[in-house]
Amino acid sequence: MSEPTGSDAARSLADAERIATLVRARTSQNVVSWLAGTAVASAFYLTGVGAAGREWDWIAMLSGLLGTAVVSVTALFFSTDVTGARAQLRRWWRAVLVWLLVLGVALGVGLPLFPGQLWFWLPIAVVSAVPLMVGIALEVRE
Repeated sequence: MSEPTGSDAARSLADAERIATLVRARTSQNVVSWLAGTAVASAFYLTGVGAAGREWDWIAMLSGLLGTAVVSVTALFFSTDVTGARAQLRRWWRAVLVWLLVLGVALGVGLPLFPGQLWFWLPIAVVSAVPLMVGIALEVRE
């Protein structure tokens, strides 16, 4: 075998940089898709919960639909077999954790105190999407 030349090393370095850029771009697309899909599902879910009032069977069905939507979007997100930069995944985790906190507080306060009162649920539906939209903005900015 012959020793690699300087041009071989430069070509290999350029290839590695090109591949890293492609991985970051693909991961960014996946993160944005996941966040957008979950934001829409969350807003519809909380609006539906508000409209359901004390109809617990409807709330259970809506919860199942939200769970199915989140699992489906997550399966698509992880099925691409692309590993992103740590910073991208850290931003994604932060957005997800804040969204879960907002969703938990909304349900914990809204279900016992404001069942069927859309004046509470409609703004909460929008607020639940805010952490995910902020995550999209941060991902697109990078």
